[in-house]
Amino acid sequence: MALISIDSALQRICRDMRKITIGQGIEILSYKRNRGVAVMRVQEDKYIVSERGYQEEKWQMNGKELSKLLKTLFKREFPRSRKVRMYHLSGIHEMERERKKL
Repeated sequence: MALISIDSALQRICRDMRKITIGQGIEILSYKRNRGVAVMRVQEDKYIVSERGYQEEKWQMNGKELSKLLKTLFKREFPRSRKVRMYHLSGIHEMERERKKL
């Protein structure tokens, strides 16, 4: 997918996560693709969030907590970014896949 504004990314992710099927997800990467956040839907209202970049962590949470955590992660992983890359993931195996770096 193309580059999107970081200001609209959080709203777009929360909207898309309600629409995608269980087992799919979204990955948000910096322009250089060296830092990122991946969100995978595992149950109706349960998500796995994985952070790769300055810190390496994973969380499991419900939909209400997702927006607050993503906002915190965006500030930590993309502090000076104005544009981010957004990819759709078709399965959990794509969550850990290395992306080509610029």
